[in-house]
Amino acid sequence: SEAPTPGDRRWLQEFYRAAQDTEQLALDVRDDLLASAASSLARYITAMGAAQTLEGDVVSTHVDAMQQLRVLTRANQAEREALLDGLTKVVDKKLSRAA
Repeated sequence: SEAPTPGDRRWLQEFYRAAQDTEQLALDVRDDLLASAASSLARYITAMGAAQTLEGDVVSTHVDAMQQLRVLTRANQAEREALLDGLTKVVDKKLSRAA
């Protein structure tokens, strides 16, 4: 998919739906951490997308983390939890700056 241009609401909506779909699929396979990462991305898109101020690094960090969560097994639970904790901190920091 192409990178969005400023004001591209359609792309933003599609990306948001993809995050929601990923969250539901992760819940279906009982991967709560992956679901939480997708939910974090959706939360960021909701909060920042209204002002159309998404930062590419935050989005790509989420996508990269979700890919890592898919690969890491439950034997790597501490690493998986650290990834999610990092995402939560990034989003909380960005949202507090936007407020």
